[in-house]
Amino acid sequence: MNNPKHSIIVPAYNTGNAIRQCIDSVLKQTYPNWELIIVDDGSKDNTSEIIDEYAKNDNRIKVFHIPNEGVSYARNVGLAAAQGEYVMFVDSDDWIELDYLQQVGNHMDDDADMYIVGITQDHEDNNGNIYYSEIKGTPVYRHISSVNLHSEIGYLLNTINMESSCLKSYRASFLRKHNIKFMKGMIVFEDFYFVLQCLYHQSSISLIPFIGYHYRMELDYNPVVRRGRRDFYPSISNLFKMLDLMDMKLGLSSYSHEQVMRVMTAKISVVLNQSLYATKWADRAKPFKMIFSDATIKTRIKEILNIAGGRFRLQYKLMGKGMFNLAYIAYRYL
Repeated sequence: MNNPKHSIIVPAYNTGNAIRQCIDSVLKQTYPNWELIIVDDGSKDNTSEIIDEYAKNDNRIKVFHIPNEGVSYARNVGLAAAQGEYVMFVDSDDWIELDYLQQVGNHMDDDADMYIVGITQDHEDNNGNIYYSEIKGTPVYRHISSVNLHSEIGYLLNTINMESSCLKSYRASFLRKHNIKFMKGMIVFEDFYFVLQCLYHQSSISLIPFIGYHYRMELDYNPVVRRGRRDFYPSISNLFKMLDLMDMKLGLSSYSHEQVMRVMTAKISVVLNQSLYATKWADRAKPFKMIFSDATIKTRIKEILNIAGGRFRLQYKLMGKGMFNLAYIAYRYL
């Protein structure tokens, strides 16, 4: 496949202070065949004006303005409009290396359903200056066939960032064939759910030894604060259900299963962090109660206890016994 077209989908919401860097990193790509789809998700700042300005000057840029529905819906709008053989997602406050698409293009002979590069976390101060960059896993070249995927998922989870839908290029026909989309209404972990759908349908994967994606990490970043104190429980429940389906279909190796449970234990901790921002006792205990009232999660409690570190083990045991207020106290103060 020579120079297939790439559709780069950028959901945007109130990122007028950063989106120019994102767009410019696409416009300066050394690879020639691409389109940029920007979906403005009801921004209230100057994001709309900025992206319209760019679109007027470059016909490779498509812009959609929609009411605020959340990042999952915005990405799905971009997917529906994409005309490339491959699609990728870039968040509007992030950016990509100028040879990103060329690096992916150099590996097209692998004929993979998903290409994955490495990521750098760029930490910003309050003035928008990067004071520290941290490479979060550099892939070693590896091609994983759909037949061997079941035994490689543990390796993928342990060595590279599989939880983000960004830093990956997806074969568009593969996504359409299996009706893979973002789940509207998922407040957190929507990226990981999207990737898990690809794994469930046994995508072939090529890892590219290249650090191509820059993730902007704001000072004092906290996903709970950024997304509001809403109910994260349905998101974690959806992830567990998808993981169970994947396990049943693929028959994960013991190592892959262990790595999956490690990731999920970490996700549970993110959900429980909601309690630290609640002011009422009922709200503090709610995340603990909802998670450990879920039948799917309860069947995994022994595995979670084995994986959880020493200081978390007591908290999970208390939750398993229904002592949610005590679990909150242990989580906050121990």
